[in-house]
Amino acid sequence: MEAAGGILLLAATLAALVWANSPWAENYHAIWHTTFTLGVGHYVLSWSRHLWVNDGLMAIFFSW
Repeated sequence: MEAAGGILLLAATLAALVWANSPWAENYHAIWHTTFTLGVGHYVLSWSRHLWVNDGLMAIFFSW
């Protein structure tokens, strides 16, 4: 069961690679450039999903 997370991550990576290089690649890229907004009161962040992963999640990952 310890390897289940790694196997799931590998399967998701392979699926993304196949999808990004398929005839439906435009849909894949459209999802990454869709705006996602998160806010509380006057504090609002409105970034594309690409920026959320690159700037937000990577900063959290490398700070631990």
